[in-house]
Amino acid sequence: MATITDSTTTMTAAWTENTIPLFTAGTLSTLATCVTEVESKLQRGTLSTSTAPTLAQVQNWLERKKMEIAESFGFSFARKYAYVTLVAAQYRYSLPPDYGGGYISLVDTTHNRSIVIIGKAQYDQLLPDPSDETSGEVTTACIKNMEL
Repeated sequence: MATITDSTTTMTAAWTENTIPLFTAGTLSTLATCVTEVESKLQRGTLSTSTAPTLAQVQNWLERKKMEIAESFGFSFARKYAYVTLVAAQYRYSLPPDYGGGYISLVDTTHNRSIVIIGKAQYDQLLPDPSDETSGEVTTACIKNMEL
């Protein structure tokens, strides 16, 4: 967990790290829900260490397939993936302390759209004083001083 304090704001962002991207959409987003789906399709009851296939075998098959899908979309296992849940009306988030650059994707799931991340200079020109902004949808973001 990272905390940043300045004269006006204390920010805390709880980042979750994964070695591969999370599948967050749909009903089969976790390994447990995928196993439950396989159990229902096999119609043999609950998988365990004594069933054929075993629970461990099915979990390994599912993890391998997830890795294959991730690789086919260009994700690499040589880097870390970090996720944070954004909070309504909070516009600044501290980045993980080990953030050293790299791709960032920011999605507004309420309106089902991506938020564009622009460079610092362009952001400062567009919004010289972000506190002047009162309402409306966030359409752009930038990274400044280890904050998103």
